Amino acid sequence: EHNSRFRFNFREVYWNSRLSTEHHFLVQSFRKNQCICDMFGGVGPFAIPSAMKSCQVFANDLNPSSYRYLVINAKMNKVSRLVHAFNLDAREFFRQMRLKQRNGSIPLFNHVIMNLPATAINFLDVFRGAFSPEEAAQRDGLPRIHCYCFSSSKNPKTDILNRAQTVLGDLLIDCEVRLVRNVAPNKNMFCLSFVLPKCIAISSLNSIEDSEEKEISRPTTSKPSSSSTEERISFLPDNPELASINVSIADKHQTPEKRRALDLLNPSPQKHRRIC
Repeated sequence: EHNSRFRFNFREVYWNSRLSTEHHFLVQSFRKNQCICDMFGGVGPFAIPSAMKSCQVFANDLNPSSYRYLVINAKMNKVSRLVHAFNLDAREFFRQMRLKQRNGSIPLFNHVIMNLPATAINFLDVFRGAFSPEEAAQRDGLPRIHCYCFSSSKNPKTDILNRAQTVLGDLLIDCEVRLVRNVAPNKNMFCLSFVLPKCIAISSLNSIEDSEEKEISRPTTSKPSSSSTEERISFLPDNPELASINVSIADKHQTPEKRRALDLLNPSPQKHRRIC
């Protein structure tokens, strides 16, 4: 394919010859000696020709067979020195690459390829808060992302942008939605390309996994005594009126404040209170 040779078993890996033109088109946009990240690299349709263009490539695929053939193809095309292959989950792969970049062992990426059209948009959250202000301030410090996706909408650009912005947590102003090919009646494949915005790259909203760790946690209640039990309710900092209420649960003579706090601890099925 365009002077690159590939070896693989069709029964073990994914390959689509109809994407030959797209592979060539995207690689042609890369400059010599740039650093490329391929999060869903397969057997190397983007990685191998990029390396043959003297780009340094960090390519990953979760499928062990794809990883094995990627290594074989890099050797067969004599670009093993430039192709760094990984067999990891895409999120873990990107996390490890960022750790290496922070300690200076590998360069920052110029381009990130996300060629998994069915679900690639869902992985865009890995870029949220992934970079430091110092990195974002560098010239070419933030990568251009090429995210492949499907859309059946009558207005595909709006559909794709809405989905991407929901995951990224902010607006994409300067971006391109390009038609790649028709997949089925009323279903097309597109490529969403954009330079990662600084506001997203250094956002305090980190990945979904990080945000889940910030949920409200309540300490376990001590064993009840015959007289009373002390329980402490902890709320998020943006609830100053309810923060750090000490509640003494007595058998009788409960004040209105205590009853209100108890209601918050043990809400009635008929009453649903939203704390915001």
